[in-house]
Amino acid sequence: MVNNTVVIIPTYNESENIPRLIRGINLLCMPIDILIVDDNSPDNTGDVIESMRAANPNLSILHRTQKEGLGPAYVHAFRHILKENRYDYLIQMDADLSHNPMDIPRLLESIKEYDVVVGSRYVKGGGVSDDWSIFRKYMSRCANIYARFITGLKVHDCTGGFRCYRKQALGSMDLDKNFLKGYGFQVQLLYDLKRENLRICEIPIFFSERTSGVSKMNLDIVVEAFISLILMRLGVVR
Repeated sequence: MVNNTVVIIPTYNESENIPRLIRGINLLCMPIDILIVDDNSPDNTGDVIESMRAANPNLSILHRTQKEGLGPAYVHAFRHILKENRYDYLIQMDADLSHNPMDIPRLLESIKEYDVVVGSRYVKGGGVSDDWSIFRKYMSRCANIYARFITGLKVHDCTGGFRCYRKQALGSMDLDKNFLKGYGFQVQLLYDLKRENLRICEIPIFFSERTSGVSKMNLDIVVEAFISLILMRLGVVR
């Protein structure tokens, strides 16, 4: 059977988490390939992936020379996949086990009727880990309210990174433009897809707390997103 779906997973220092995630995806026993995009992780995440490839023929990796951020990693993968023209569906998910592979079948079921499916923490039935502090929950909610207000998006979880795209949806995008490096990329991409009049829906997911490693979120990423979304709405950033 030819695999018609690829799961894209950017990594930076995720050597403890990524083997478990790969095993979780493969336990689905679905025609799915896995593409890791590693930003030259100093904890040897890339070497861990390479050591798993012989036992996992559906696994491949793009080795990048330096840490460039989430947005450039995804764009690199999108270009690579669209050039190969092998897959009908592209799924993106985090490497830190926050996203449950068991939700992948629901994403693929919903994509039959839509161009983009967003796994959402903030629609009925979705949620986040009780391990999140009240401050973190508040900031996440505020970030999404801000993103919706600035962009006009109707999506409740604009910043979430568990999504499924039709190949044609991403193929309609200008992947040579300047994309944001941090988590603002998720909002920017949705905004661009919406401007293409593509059909976007949300399905509920539960977002777990990472079990190992350190979050990549920092003040620079927050500031980049805050300012860039305004400039994007004004047409200064495209």
